[in-house]
Formats: sequence, C-alpha cells, structure tokens
Amino acid sequence: MLVPNGLSFAAGAMLFIIYKELIPESHGDGNERVSTYAFITGLLVMVFIIDIF
Repeated sequence: MLVPNGLSFAAGAMLFIIYKELIPESHGDGNERVSTYAFITGLLVMVFIIDIF
C-alpha cells in the first residue's frame, strides 16, 4: 500500500515540475508550435506504451 502511494506522489510531483518550469521555458524561445507538438506527441506515445503493457 505504501509503494503505490509513493509512486503516485512522485509522478504527480514530476508533472508539477513539468507544468511549472519546463513548458514555459520551452515556449520562451519562439518555438511554441514545435514544443507544443512535441509535448502532445510525447503524451500520446506514453499513453500508447501504457496501453500495450
């Protein structure tokens, strides 16, 4: 019971870091479209990989 809760907390913390720091940083250099498409592609690949396994 402790391990799944710890892993879900760690995943939430990583998503928070991505949301607060990495996304605004990637959009600051004028590459908004490319970074947005890369982010969406990464999310779709992650969902596809989770779906397979």
